[in-house]
Amino acid sequence: MPIPKNFQSLKAEWYQKLKDAGFDDIEQDENYLKRWTSAAHLRGKHKGRDFETVLRHQGYVQDYFRLTKWFLHDYKFESTRLKLIWHYHSNGMPYRDIAVRLKSFGINLSASTIQSYIYRLEKKMLAKYDQE
Repeated sequence: MPIPKNFQSLKAEWYQKLKDAGFDDIEQDENYLKRWTSAAHLRGKHKGRDFETVLRHQGYVQDYFRLTKWFLHDYKFESTRLKLIWHYHSNGMPYRDIAVRLKSFGINLSASTIQSYIYRLEKKMLAKYDQE
């Protein structure tokens, strides 16, 4: 069915009435949202991956952080500083945020230094639990 010639003016008129009434449309146009939702699974895709792949990845992430918690309690850390860094990491805190938190305690470490500590500890963690 062809679109009537006055459609755009009629559409603009009704969109204006909705806006004046306080309605905030979530769509920017017919194909795009103004604000993207984190509920990508509703669209069946997440960053180009299907929903099943996303769920499997989330399961791996949960397993990883479960291991980090066990390691926090099982491993004899070389220093309190390393244990504190691992504690924050095991709670999902990003490297930069860990650096800021440590700075508030007077410990000045860069995010890249923290990342190298975490990588080193991560190798030990994976070796420890791979043997068990």
